[in-house]
Amino acid sequence: MSASSSEVKVSIGCLVFIVLAIVGLAAYPYLVGNRKFFDTGFSYQYADVHFPDGKVQTIEISKWMDYDGEQIQIWGKDGVVYLVSSFNTVLRSK
Repeated sequence: MSASSSEVKVSIGCLVFIVLAIVGLAAYPYLVGNRKFFDTGFSYQYADVHFPDGKVQTIEISKWMDYDGEQIQIWGKDGVVYLVSSFNTVLRSK
């Protein structure tokens, strides 16, 4: 039994749709948020944060993330999460 040309066209259309959906879902994490295809990774152990009251605090970094603009989110090893300006923060390895 052979398939009619309209059935073949529907099958090819469904296959193309499924492939495009899979590619779109796989690429989604790289198209939104802070992820990039070619992003250089930097590793820092400490952050010196200058607070508005003049206090400078050194934070031992568990992980950190930069955002578009000047914001940095720092997860300290003490469990505190900081959202600070890169203008008031120095990230360092030692």
